Amino acid sequence: MKERYTQLDALRGLAALSVMFMHFFPVGFSPMFDTLEKAYSPFSIFFKGREAVDFFFILSGLVLSLPFLEHSTPSYPAYLIKRFFRIYVPYLISLFIILLSFSPQVTPSVVWAHFWGLGNFDTRGINGVYWSLVHEMRISLIFPFLVLLLRNVKFIYILLVCFSLFALGRLNVTLQWEASKSVLVDTSFTASLYYISMFLYGMLIARHKQHMIQMYRKQSKKIKLVLLIASYICYNYAINAITFLLKLGVLRQFDLLTRDQLVILGVCGFIVIALASPTVS
Repeated sequence: MKERYTQLDALRGLAALSVMFMHFFPVGFSPMFDTLEKAYSPFSIFFKGREAVDFFFILSGLVLSLPFLEHSTPSYPAYLIKRFFRIYVPYLISLFIILLSFSPQVTPSVVWAHFWGLGNFDTRGINGVYWSLVHEMRISLIFPFLVLLLRNVKFIYILLVCFSLFALGRLNVTLQWEASKSVLVDTSFTASLYYISMFLYGMLIARHKQHMIQMYRKQSKKIKLVLLIASYICYNYAINAITFLLKLGVLRQFDLLTRDQLVILGVCGFIVIALASPTVS
């Protein structure tokens, strides 16, 4: 029987809530929520929708890896069929509902791009949040091959691959932003490399899960508390730290790269702490 980690379900639920709060209560919605969302507010973690998306990608890498690592490896066709009905079919249904109900003013080429998920296209014309699903679907196609990498390559080398893909994807986004000076919704294949790196971080946790859990459980209560606080700070205050350093003239082009690495550290810390808690059903 497949083991279910209720702690991860709880983390996924909290991350989903933060995405919902970010979209439903944007800055300017009300003075009360503006106060909660202020950068230095300890409650701003509940509005970290962008960071929560990173959380989802890392969590996907972890959860999808477990059947490959702990059970018999599913066949590639069986895996694809399962992912097709889990991601692509709901995505298509949602896409058609929006097109039929709201009649957005988009060209056939944009609709076609959404249908196939190919190339770099702006999802905001139909539904801005589709960008994450585009990357999720692409990565799902090659995920079993990433598992082969996970099984046959040493930890340190996979970590180097993670950072290289991450840096390539993020620097590409930074250069695009510098060129356009506008907010981008990037569905390029280069951006997909960035999110592949996040999947790989989650996959590394899956591969070394037991060792990480044992290491954490051996620590004293004080060390555990420090790790929890450090994870919280990395996840919730990365943007504040980077903003401060930018004011000092540090980082410059590498601000987003550094911020997201801190967020990843926070996410990985939360996941390991959750897995090490005793509630597993």
